[in-house]
Amino acid sequence: SFKKGERPPNYKPIGSERIDKHGYIQLKVSDEGKYSDRWKLKHKLMWEEANGPIPKAHCLIFLDGDKKNISFDNLQLITRAQLVRMNQNGLISDNPDVTKTGIIIADIYCKIGERKKQG
Repeated sequence: SFKKGERPPNYKPIGSERIDKHGYIQLKVSDEGKYSDRWKLKHKLMWEEANGPIPKAHCLIFLDGDKKNISFDNLQLITRAQLVRMNQNGLISDNPDVTKTGIIIADIYCKIGERKKQG
């Protein structure tokens, strides 16, 4: 255990970046609280700073599939339902234009599903 005021040798200051096991870039935002609350996903922080909080049942995707390419041109807010349809039908590509088209196709599949439920 460490004495009060001592820091471990692997300590990272606030503002440091790391890559998590899933390939996302995380940014250290705090030294306080639970360990899991100290690091936040950089793309989500950037999006929320510019656009406000991400609504419930929505998520961000990388249009080119590169989790390290964090730019507004490469981020797209979609619903979880769209994400499910995109994954089910292989509509996510490393080409941003193809992925944008996949989002439109996923919308169509979602509408078809809604219509089938209505009878």
